[in-house]
Amino acid sequence: MIEDHTLFRDGMRLLLRKLGDDVEIIEAGGCEEILNGSQWTPPGLVLMDLGLPGLGGIEAVRSLRGLWPEVPLVVLSAQDDVETIRVAVGAGARGYILKTSNSQEMLSALRLVLAGGMYVPQYARDVMPSTAPLTLTRRQRDVLNKLALGLSNRAIAEALGMAESTVRGHVSELLAALGAHNRTEAARTALERGLTDPN
Repeated sequence: MIEDHTLFRDGMRLLLRKLGDDVEIIEAGGCEEILNGSQWTPPGLVLMDLGLPGLGGIEAVRSLRGLWPEVPLVVLSAQDDVETIRVAVGAGARGYILKTSNSQEMLSALRLVLAGGMYVPQYARDVMPSTAPLTLTRRQRDVLNKLALGLSNRAIAEALGMAESTVRGHVSELLAALGAHNRTEAARTALERGLTDPN
């Protein structure tokens, strides 16, 4: 996590713990600490503020992507204009989360990116490249196939042997990944993109 405000880092640290008990959080106050250091090993995810002192903004995104090209990078920012989001994604960000998001939205977005997807705010999805790759986990595909059949969360949970709350989380992530406003739209988009099993 790269964030220059200590108080915000404290809050984010508590939130990120909810991703799992084994989550290890490494903090830096700026990009230079990472780019100029030799002790850093590639993490599972980079979460960075866009308005950092020193090297910040889109240039920081490009520099970190150059350092760790295989590591998913998520921008966390108060800048909510569509052009900034589009440019950040073009520079290699796999996610763009607004600082005005609530904790549930933020965790869902991070889980989606960790699963191989991409997250941007709903209002910015129309300007994102339609060819952006979408990688789903096997479990997400299972849920998506059942969703496409019109099954309720409870029915999906029973069919797949999952908790209903887990299914709800997967459905929320799928809607975000597909840029869909509801389940029907998600099913249609998944079919158009060949993401569902025709059988």
